[in-house]
Amino acid sequence: MNIETTFLTDQQIWGDDQGKGQLQVMKSYGTKTGMSDLAIVLGGYMGRDQTSDGQRTGAVWPASSSGDGYVRAVHDDGDRNYDYPDLRCLGAPPALPSSVASSIRLSEAKPSQKISGVDVVEYGEYPQTIATEEVSEKLEKALTTRKLQATGKKYTFDGEEYDAYDTPFSAKEYIEYQHNGKKYIRVEAKPCDEDSVLSNGHTPEAGEACWIEVKPIEWLRDPSGICLARQALFAGVQFDKNESYDGDFAKTDMKQYMDRYFSKEMAADRSVNVPPAAIGPNTAAVISGRESQRQEAANAPSWPL
Repeated sequence: MNIETTFLTDQQIWGDDQGKGQLQVMKSYGTKTGMSDLAIVLGGYMGRDQTSDGQRTGAVWPASSSGDGYVRAVHDDGDRNYDYPDLRCLGAPPALPSSVASSIRLSEAKPSQKISGVDVVEYGEYPQTIATEEVSEKLEKALTTRKLQATGKKYTFDGEEYDAYDTPFSAKEYIEYQHNGKKYIRVEAKPCDEDSVLSNGHTPEAGEACWIEVKPIEWLRDPSGICLARQALFAGVQFDKNESYDGDFAKTDMKQYMDRYFSKEMAADRSVNVPPAAIGPNTAAVISGRESQRQEAANAPSWPL
């Protein structure tokens, strides 16, 4: 399955000079964006601030131009910034247009609770969180002894270094493995700098083997129906190989990457037993990402329709 994904625009994130056009989800959750462990391992730039729900923040891409050839970036403190389109160090928080989100069935999603006053729907899956040291050691040993079973699925990222500005996207595939009922990929780290700290407190060294667990994607849901990934899910991909950006996101290398790889690879390979109905304005679905809250959600009643 391949669904359309995009980035939010400048106006959707901050609004215009009068504050008009800003999505309610941005007003409630805030404009700061957390970074998944995968995004950090792939070279995403991290700041030292925190989101409203306690995640370490990073610099991320929107879809808009700053108006002078640069891309309108979101700084790690949530403020407006700008960057060259040929950079690879910014994170990518994909969004689902309302037309796409409204077509998703509850049978493809999972209910949960609110985060920072925002509804969240869990849909699809993607490598996100660093495995524990114990699990990583077991996975590495199993891989070495050829006892690790591949699922048949692969994820694709850019194989070029972050400073290869003049080198276009080079697809590099990562095999998905299963172990004790969970799924993982193995990525050799290429951290941006010493601030590239993972969720377990570890700062990976360049070339270090990092096992990243595949988990459900958490989408912050705006009342308009637009859904935004709670974290920057990946990094290391140029926004565009051209040095100047005119604001036409559909023509960028990033959009081509998302259409060709991300949107296909995020599709879940599992089913959830919930009533079949479209995700609409009355859907109360949210996720915190913490295991205790997920358990709480599992024991909660069905979503109101």
